[in-house]
Amino acid sequence: MKKNAFYFIKKHGGKTFKEFPFNEVDSLILSQLSYFNFTDYAPSINEKKDPITLNEIISDDFVLYKICQNTLDEKLNRKLLNALKTSRRYAELKVGYIDDKFVESRSEQFYGITFVFNDFAYVAFRGTDPSLIGWKEDFEMSFMDSVVAQNEAKQYLESVAKLVNPLSLIVGGHSKGGNLTYYSVVKVDRSLHPRIIKIYNHDGPGFKSADIFHSENYLDLESKMVKMMPDDAMIGILMHHSWNYQVIKCYGFSILKHDLFNWQVTKDGHLKTIKHLFYHAHVFDKIVNEWINSIEEEERKKLVLTLFDLIGANSNISVLDIKRHPIVFYKMFRRRYKALPEERKEFIRCCLRKYKEISKRIYNEQKHLKKIVN
Repeated sequence: MKKNAFYFIKKHGGKTFKEFPFNEVDSLILSQLSYFNFTDYAPSINEKKDPITLNEIISDDFVLYKICQNTLDEKLNRKLLNALKTSRRYAELKVGYIDDKFVESRSEQFYGITFVFNDFAYVAFRGTDPSLIGWKEDFEMSFMDSVVAQNEAKQYLESVAKLVNPLSLIVGGHSKGGNLTYYSVVKVDRSLHPRIIKIYNHDGPGFKSADIFHSENYLDLESKMVKMMPDDAMIGILMHHSWNYQVIKCYGFSILKHDLFNWQVTKDGHLKTIKHLFYHAHVFDKIVNEWINSIEEEERKKLVLTLFDLIGANSNISVLDIKRHPIVFYKMFRRRYKALPEERKEFIRCCLRKYKEISKRIYNEQKHLKKIVN
């Protein structure tokens, strides 16, 4: 059996939070739950209704199926729900205050959900969903000081804090959700800081500017922040990010290590950490961030908009569609590329040449690191 989230639930799921305090694996599990389709089954933030228990929601197998439908890994997500609903540790878990926004015209994909326990509330921000609009918003972070979802996250945290007062708050998220977590806690009114007892960022990308990490609010909360990245990180190292992070030993390879189900858990119920990122993660970090910084902001915007026009972000295509019909997608992509003006094609080729040149130079410069970090 893999020592992952399921191992944790099997070994420690019979313990209450008083017997075994909430930790980073609990945060990982709740961050994964934020990807599920709870919108039709739990109260929204605009309804005057209290959160309801997970067992009330999962009343039958059909509901369980619908909650996991069209998530990136339906089979494992259903397995997770089944494990949680029989777990003593999560017996008191209540779900509510959902804020689900998807606005194609402004490239917004935002989902906030709160898991309420007896003594605290866990505010979770969903990472990028399978929609290409969500991915487009992620890329916009490279040339925008803030994207719509970040401002929504700040407002959501403030609203939930009032609704669950006086409970303590834990805030967390995976991938883009990790970015929204850091942005929201730093931007909320400082009067909320004492109630925020822990902040978990599971492999969330950084920010266009490093200014956020020097702000008074960030420094006030830094001791409560836990950023984690897989050993072969490709997402959490993007752009300007905190250098105060833990490296997690993972199953799989490359981008598959971004999947929370591949994060390894120790026998004593914590995520398994190692000292350094793998060599390729170090090199990838340097290459991508130097490449991004070598492109002017307006050119970054032009590149992102062109890329997502080619992918078909405005035609209701999702990552799941691409996964199911890769050949159809490839043909559509080629057809759109051929239809581009020559000037736009040359712009893309120029950006790719720049990436190749930077990549070759940095790989040669960093060869000495391979023996140190692997």
